[in-house]
Amino acid sequence: MSPSTTAITVDGLVKTYPGDVRALDGLGFSVRAGTVFGLLGPNGAGKSTTIKILTTLTAPDEGRAEVGGVDVLRHPDQVRHKIGVVAQRSGNEPVATGRENLALQGKVFGIRGTALRRRVDDLLDRFGLADAAQRPVKTYSGGMQRRLDIAMGMVHQPEVLFLDEPTTGLDPEIRAEMWEEIARLSAEGMTVLLTTHYLEEADRLADRLAIVDHGRIVAEGTPEELKAALRGDAISAELAEPVGHDLLDAALVGVDDVHQLTVDVEGHPGGLGDRGPALARRRLPPAHRSHIRDGQHRRSTCPMTAIAHAGYMTGRHMRAMARQPWYIALTLVQPMIYLLLFGALFEKATLIPGFEGDSYLAFLTPGIVVMSALFSAAWNGMATLEDLERGTIDRFLVTPVSRAALIAGPIAQAAAVVMVQSLIIVGVATVRGASYDGGVVGIAVMLLASVLLAVPFAAFSNAVALTSRSREAMIGSVQFIALPLTFLAAGFMPIDLAPGWIQGIARFNPVNWAVEAARAALAVEVDWSFVLIRLGWLALLAAVMGWLATGAFRAYQKTI
Repeated sequence: MSPSTTAITVDGLVKTYPGDVRALDGLGFSVRAGTVFGLLGPNGAGKSTTIKILTTLTAPDEGRAEVGGVDVLRHPDQVRHKIGVVAQRSGNEPVATGRENLALQGKVFGIRGTALRRRVDDLLDRFGLADAAQRPVKTYSGGMQRRLDIAMGMVHQPEVLFLDEPTTGLDPEIRAEMWEEIARLSAEGMTVLLTTHYLEEADRLADRLAIVDHGRIVAEGTPEELKAALRGDAISAELAEPVGHDLLDAALVGVDDVHQLTVDVEGHPGGLGDRGPALARRRLPPAHRSHIRDGQHRRSTCPMTAIAHAGYMTGRHMRAMARQPWYIALTLVQPMIYLLLFGALFEKATLIPGFEGDSYLAFLTPGIVVMSALFSAAWNGMATLEDLERGTIDRFLVTPVSRAALIAGPIAQAAAVVMVQSLIIVGVATVRGASYDGGVVGIAVMLLASVLLAVPFAAFSNAVALTSRSREAMIGSVQFIALPLTFLAAGFMPIDLAPGWIQGIARFNPVNWAVEAARAALAVEVDWSFVLIRLGWLALLAAVMGWLATGAFRAYQKTI
C-alpha cells in the first residue's frame, strides 16, 4: 500500500499500564484512505487504547503510528487537525444546546462567522437535529446524543474519523440508524476507523477487519475472507426446560457446518454441549480464536490562537454558570452566616486593647470576602471532575485547543463567581451599617485581592481533579488546606492579637496576604507599597499554580 493511499499506519505499538497490564503487545496494521477499517475484539482487547494513541490522547511505550502521513508522536498537533473522534463517552455539554456544542467544536478548529453557521446548520439538518437545535443536550434521547457526537466529530471535515464503539449501549432501532449513518460516511469516501465487539456490526460496515486479542492482531482481512476461514457458525439455543440430545439433533437436521452449540436451559446455564455462557449474538468460536492467535494545518500554539481558545473555554464555563445561578446562591450561605452571625456576636471586639477601628463589621467584611473567594475557588475542580466523567476533557484533548486554555476556562469562571459573591457580601455589609474609608478604590482593591487569591486555588483545585480524578481526594484537599489557611490569617481578628506561632505562619499564608492587602486599601491612609507587595505575591503564586495546573494534563494523559 503506497503512502499516498494510506491513511493510518501502525507498527509495533506497545502500551503497558500500572500493575504490568499490557494493553498492546506489538500491534500493527494499516488503513487505506477512503475505506472503513474495523477493529473487532472483546472488551479489554486493546481497541480503545489503540484509538487513544492514534488520536494523541496517550502515548505508547514502544512503536510508531502515523495518521494522514503525520507522525502521531512527533507532531500531535498536526494530527489533531486531521482527525475527528467519536469516543465511547459522549463528551458533549449537557447544559448547552446542540447548536452551541457544534459551534464551540468548530471554533476550536478555527472555523468562524458565516462559514461556521453554515456548517452547523448543514450538520443539524443532516443528522436530523434541526428541530432540537436550541434545546439543551441533556433533554436529548440517547440516539440524538450519539448523532450529535458524530456531527461534532465532523464539524471540521476531518480526513480520518475515529469511531470508538459508537453503538454500545444503544437499543436495536437506534443502532440500526447509526449503522445507516456510518455507511453513508463510507459511501462519501471518508476514512473511518471503527472499533466494536459486535461481529455483525463489523461485518456490515467495514471494508476490512482486524481481530484484536490481548493487544495483538490475530487475524486480518475482508469480512468475507474472515467468514470463509470459519469452520462453522456458533448457535445459541435457549430452552424453557431440559431436553435430550436426540431432540436437539433432530432440530438441527439440515443445518450445515455446525461447529459449536451452546445451550442455556432456564435455571441451568450451559446445560448441554459447550458449558460457556449462552451467546447473545454471533461470535468467533473459542477454538478458532485460539488457532488464529497462534498463527498541513496551521498550528494552534501561537499566542493569539491560545488567547482565542481561552476565550472559548471561558465562555463555555460562564454559560454553564449562567444556566445554573443557584450555584452562586449556595456558595454564599456559609459566608453570609459568618458575616451576620460573627458581626453580631463580636460587635464589642473593637473594645479589645490593640484593636484598630470602631466597627467590627467593617473589619470583618474583607475577611469574609477573602474567605468566600478561597472556598469558592477551592471547589472549582469539581466541574473539571464532571468534565472528566462525561469525557468532555478527553474530547478537547484530541482537538488543537490550547492546554492552557482548558485551565483558563474554569479559573475565569472562578474569578467571575468570586467577583459576584464579593459584591453581594459588600452590599449586605453596607446595608448592615459597614462603611469603608478607602471608598470605591479600596473596594476595587479588595475585589482584586480576592480574585488574585481565587486564581491559584482554582488552579490547584483543577490540578487535584486531573491527577486524582477522585471526589474524595478533592474533598480531602479542600478540608485539609482551606480551613487551616482561613483561621491562620487575620480574617476574624487582627493578626497582632494572635499567638506568636500563628503570626509566623500568617507571614507565608496567601489568605493573609489577601486580607491584609484588602484591609490596608480600605484604611483612611493607604500604604500602597504594602498593598502592592502583597498583591504581587498573590500574582506570582497565581502564575506558578497556573503553570503547574497546565502541566497536570501531562500527568493525566499518562494514566489513560
